[in-house]
Amino acid sequence: MSSYKFKVSNMNCAGCVANIERALSSVEKIDTFDIELSEKRVSVDSDLDEQAVAQVIIEAGYEAVPDDGRQGFLSKLFNK
Repeated sequence: MSSYKFKVSNMNCAGCVANIERALSSVEKIDTFDIELSEKRVSVDSDLDEQAVAQVIIEAGYEAVPDDGRQGFLSKLFNK
């Protein structure tokens, strides 16, 4: 089992969260996930590889960029 985090910059509302939840819940090899709307972050524990998990989010209509948790200087200033 692996853990992945994705930045989902076009996730803007509770409806977006519901769409992503529905997509992730429909995949058997995704065990758990956590969606943080305020951080625009999705964390997933899965037996799938990172690209396959990202593809589930992308097919739901959202961006899925791997997030290593690091922020650049400008991100720290503007994304408080």
